[in-house]
Amino acid sequence: MSKELLKSWIEHGWLNGELDTVNSILPATFSIAGLPASENFPRAEFPELVELFRRLTGPGVVEITNIIEDTPWCSATFKLIAKPATQLKPITIDVFLVAKFESGRMTEHYTGFDYFSLFSQLGQIPENSLEHCLLGGHLTWA
Repeated sequence: MSKELLKSWIEHGWLNGELDTVNSILPATFSIAGLPASENFPRAEFPELVELFRRLTGPGVVEITNIIEDTPWCSATFKLIAKPATQLKPITIDVFLVAKFESGRMTEHYTGFDYFSLFSQLGQIPENSLEHCLLGGHLTWA
């Protein structure tokens, strides 16, 4: 059961922004947590977050590479492949997600999203920025 809910959350709630799916899976008081811990979105702001993300990435598809269920927990790794309007080629982002489901509702959610890769592929940070930062460099904007 949790696998189907998690797939629906990823494909319909997140990727397509279908609010009916969000409303059926998330309790009203839910908060979406990420890694790092400072990444936290109140449930009420989720539709706006999805819309912003979809404007950045354009239409996309999800390729679930791994999904594991150990009730009440379920985890997945997947690739988000999207085609931004500003890009000639698609972007690919790796994501992992761990969620807890109780009585058909998601009660906990943790995600790891490769934002560095997203913004790099969108051309919003300089080429080779990751390597530069790993070698102790800093990114500065004037």
